[in-house]
Amino acid sequence: MEKLGGLDYNNFIELLDYLESLSEYETEEETGVFVEEKIHSFFPNLDAVQEIELSYIISNRDKKLFEVFKQNNPDIELDPTGQSTPKDRDYWQLTENALNSVYTLAKEDLESTKFIDKSYNKVNTQVYNAKNLNCLANMESMKYDSYLMHRKLFLDSSNIKTGKEFNELERKLTEIGVKPSQFLINVVKYCYKRKDDYSVFLRHLFDRIEVLHSDNELTSESNKSFLDSINTVIAKNNLLYD
Repeated sequence: MEKLGGLDYNNFIELLDYLESLSEYETEEETGVFVEEKIHSFFPNLDAVQEIELSYIISNRDKKLFEVFKQNNPDIELDPTGQSTPKDRDYWQLTENALNSVYTLAKEDLESTKFIDKSYNKVNTQVYNAKNLNCLANMESMKYDSYLMHRKLFLDSSNIKTGKEFNELERKLTEIGVKPSQFLINVVKYCYKRKDDYSVFLRHLFDRIEVLHSDNELTSESNKSFLDSINTVIAKNNLLYD
């Protein structure tokens, strides 16, 4: 295997031209899809984010973007024969990147106002809290034996999430190795007591748990940090049972 860092832009364009010549499709759009599918045999180990970035470069044939991509990912493996089988992509990384981008913007806005949230419905605070979970960790320790009762009270008073959605979330937490009641007792009680909107907080929290669940080998530093935050909440609750 060669490396992307050694690939010249002109050679990259020659490869695209060659793949286009193999296409039997008549429309430019169909040919473009054909090329992007075939290119994966030359770059078999792209992750989901790299795949999207390369797809954009192919569509626009942008030399500047290609050079930036190559500089940021010089060790991407390149098979000059195009005979490799592409690995399965972890598409959860796309959701994770989107969540983290929104979080970064929210954090920067909050820091610029010394954490006085002026955003509509305090969206910045909701996004911020859904990642670091400080709002849950700062609550008093909770007896999680009463989780199912508080879960019902919350669902009866809210139309944001359903029992089916909570069932699915509880299943994923269990598969991650987290006992749902020990963590979600804080979530439902926090949201139940809120007088302002908590819908963004809950949506981002559910999405982050989904991403964490999809990261089977826990390769993401962001997911590791998020799991640590969950465990911090649980550890505080467990103090009541020691």
